[in-house]
Amino acid sequence: GGDVKLFAGLEALVPWAFPFILFLHSIVLSFPFILLYILAKTAVTPRLRKVFTAMIYRGLKRGTELALVGLVLARLGSPVSQDAFFAVAGSALLVALVWEVVAYGRIEALRKKVRVSRLEEGMISADTLYLVKGKPQKFVPTLLQKLTLFEPKRTIASMYCAAGLENKDISKLKKHGVKSLWVKESMPMVPVMFLGGVAAVLWGNLVLLLFELL
Repeated sequence: GGDVKLFAGLEALVPWAFPFILFLHSIVLSFPFILLYILAKTAVTPRLRKVFTAMIYRGLKRGTELALVGLVLARLGSPVSQDAFFAVAGSALLVALVWEVVAYGRIEALRKKVRVSRLEEGMISADTLYLVKGKPQKFVPTLLQKLTLFEPKRTIASMYCAAGLENKDISKLKKHGVKSLWVKESMPMVPVMFLGGVAAVLWGNLVLLLFELL
């Protein structure tokens, strides 16, 4: 809760409008921060090097495919200039790379494998485990089940429990022979809030400025 304490402190020390602007800034600035954080972590962490390579490869591959589709559609309307060609290709590659970082790299980078004997209260499971004939299995939800936060009966570890594991949950995992568990790792949000505060001081309402530019 360091980010929550920082936000509460700023709200107590500055005019009432400033924390709201700071909150909006934090949301806007979190996107580039998340992208850079995941790219840096997957690049320097040995176990995540394969994730970094796959993420870049898949992004370039899908970006190229998306660029070709965009160029064909653009060409059907009118001749494509050199500037338009680079704009379409660059945008397609950027969108594809960002998608891979958010949809694939984020899931792999922000989790770690912990032995059940070293689990602590408050750790959040990255997977949902449930019992089938007394044996623990990983639950793989469909898209609809993800949207509805559906969980099977006899769940012993939930990826939707924001409060994290309790001692009784850890005891269940040990009882049913689970040796290790993937747990979620939190991302440092205090730097994002700091950047949001700096942006608010230097430029005022950055969100309103972005809307005006658009």
